[in-house]
Amino acid sequence: MAASVVLSQLELLVSGPIKHPTLGSITLDQVKGKIGTKIEEAGKPFYDIEEESWDVYPDWILPEWAEEFSEGGLIELLEIAKKEGITIEGSAVRAIGIMAQYEEEWQLLEEYELEEEEEEEKSE
Repeated sequence: MAASVVLSQLELLVSGPIKHPTLGSITLDQVKGKIGTKIEEAGKPFYDIEEESWDVYPDWILPEWAEEFSEGGLIELLEIAKKEGITIEGSAVRAIGIMAQYEEEWQLLEEYELEEEEEEEKSE
């Protein structure tokens, strides 16, 4: 069983009275995410044949943030580490903002569905 990383413990390593004196960088790879195909890039949403409905493209990999390792907490840790001259990198850092972009995709999908409904009403 892998030990879980807790941001509050990492903060103690990068700042404060028990700061590690020679620490220069940290790599955090326990959270992964990937931006998938965007509706604007493709020109239209993904059509799910099984559900018979429009959807966000399924190639998005959404980060699984945890209470003890949250996106907001990581952003705060990045700011503290930067002030201390410590670099933090890795897939967790690259995952920041993916959920917000995914939510934007859902908003575009809703707009697309409304436009589709209006087009159908006009053609009736």
